[in-house]
Amino acid sequence: MSNMLLLAINLPLFLLTQAASAVCSKWSGNEPSRYWWGVVILNVLNVLATPLLINIYKSLPGSVAQALCAGSAFLACQIALFLAFRQPISMIGWIAIALIFSGVVLFAFAK
Repeated sequence: MSNMLLLAINLPLFLLTQAASAVCSKWSGNEPSRYWWGVVILNVLNVLATPLLINIYKSLPGSVAQALCAGSAFLACQIALFLAFRQPISMIGWIAIALIFSGVVLFAFAK
């Protein structure tokens, strides 16, 4: 399988697991009776995310993979939490999201 195909499959799935983890953390933290369900679901999501992350590191140089995964995961989590819990993001927050997105894109395409 080519590196680009491997990346095209693994990066969206990795970001999905990260966003789901953030939503699950918030969901389980809102109600004490859901705490242990949250722990179990988070562990399953993290186990699923690990081979995805390894494949991303196989496909890209380490610094690019780190920037792409860390920055994009942060963005995915912010958007997921916004959509799932309708928690408002301030104008400064949206500017920060745009700047982080710009930084990820610039770093990913820098040679």
